[in-house]
Amino acid sequence: MDGLDEFTGDEAMLINELKQLLASPFVKICASSRPRNLFEHTFGYEGCEWKVALHELTQNDIMQMARSRLYDDDCFIRLNDTEAQRERFVVTITDKADGVFLWAVLVIREILREAQQGGTMDELQDRLEALPTELTGSEGLFQRIVERSDLRYRKYMARHLLLIVHAGDQGLFWEDIYFVYEEENDPDFMARPCLRLDDKYRLPHDQKIPEGSTQTWEGNDGGLQSSCRGFFVECYNGTSGTHSNEQACRIHQSLLVEDTRQRVRKWCPEFMDASDMTWPHLMHRSVAEYVRLPEVQRQMTAYAGPDFDPWLTLCRLRFAHARVSRVTPGKRAPFYFELAFLR
Repeated sequence: MDGLDEFTGDEAMLINELKQLLASPFVKICASSRPRNLFEHTFGYEGCEWKVALHELTQNDIMQMARSRLYDDDCFIRLNDTEAQRERFVVTITDKADGVFLWAVLVIREILREAQQGGTMDELQDRLEALPTELTGSEGLFQRIVERSDLRYRKYMARHLLLIVHAGDQGLFWEDIYFVYEEENDPDFMARPCLRLDDKYRLPHDQKIPEGSTQTWEGNDGGLQSSCRGFFVECYNGTSGTHSNEQACRIHQSLLVEDTRQRVRKWCPEFMDASDMTWPHLMHRSVAEYVRLPEVQRQMTAYAGPDFDPWLTLCRLRFAHARVSRVTPGKRAPFYFELAFLR
């Protein structure tokens, strides 16, 4: 059972339920939690042989990771020409991380960025000492990252974070992120007779499926058509009324997804993970906790702009997908279709 500290109800009631389960000789429970007095007194008492502090187990791994990434950077090596100087950074990062991998990863990026921009060794040391040890909160590391982010990209960073947090368990596809830019130019894009994709993403009706495309869907004619899960209707020349809603969907999905992932890597690399080819993810659940803070919500809303409403945008994305998705008879409609009319 992961994250007992995230339970939003009565912790005493939760503990009572767990004790009732443990009364059975056929039940064993492995549970994790951040430090909470009630959990500590009940399950993590001093000297308990079954209690494990994860931050103590990850310390050596963080040290190895810090040493590897710092020592592999030529700019850092040039500034720290002795083994003792380099190792001092490794030890300081490991101690301040207190077992939190994400904190160490983000701090190493900060240090290497400073080194690559021509910073001196004293400046690197000052930067390391000044970085907060907490991730979330108004004075945490996430807030420092937002404040030093490129002003040109803050609007998109804020919109992405608000959308993915508001979407919750339903999640977003990379195609959703692409549609966000369409909405910025035309809020009613989802009602167009034709979505008018960029030419480089559209395939002529008679063109073969690109090599390397692995995702297919079954069209109305029973044959396998090209990828994209039926999200886009086909356009022959990009103008309204030139396609039939019965035409098979044919786009170069891999190119569209890769272009969108590159945008996300540029605009919010510290907060969003672009490694998955289907879904954008937050780098860590602590990012969602940070974005949900009331003061951060206000800040992100201001960055996103007065014309942006995450709930309204999600409805538009759902509607766009529901309008153009096709469902093979007898198969269940995707959740996008079910949520399209929530507004």
